[in-house]
Amino acid sequence: MSKDSSKARNASVEKHAKICKKILNTSDSIRYVGTINKYGRTVAGFIRSGTQPMLGREQAKNEFFVLSTILSISQDAEDYIGKMEHMLVTHEKVKMVLIPVETIAYIVTISGSKDDYMSVIESAKKIIIEQ
Repeated sequence: MSKDSSKARNASVEKHAKICKKILNTSDSIRYVGTINKYGRTVAGFIRSGTQPMLGREQAKNEFFVLSTILSISQDAEDYIGKMEHMLVTHEKVKMVLIPVETIAYIVTISGSKDDYMSVIESAKKIIIEQ
């Protein structure tokens, strides 16, 4: 990898990390914010301080891979149904939101007890668009 491509990658990671932190600070109900690439690999990610992870490292990796696969398959149908705005996966204990942007996707996990999760999603999307 050349120095220029390494610098560009670092700048991209820093940009996504900054956006993730900004999203994390919008609501106490947000547990985690991160970005994944098309292979489901984490580009940047932050868990709220004091929050106990629900998934182990391998489980999280597998979950992110599944979400990135769904996103890739969905992109094949964009010409027919339009671009995906976000995807919501609702579990008993947590809601996971996938927000695709260019070649990456933001993942936001929200405490399952939060009823007003759509306002959290809209706030996250607004921050992403503004950057």
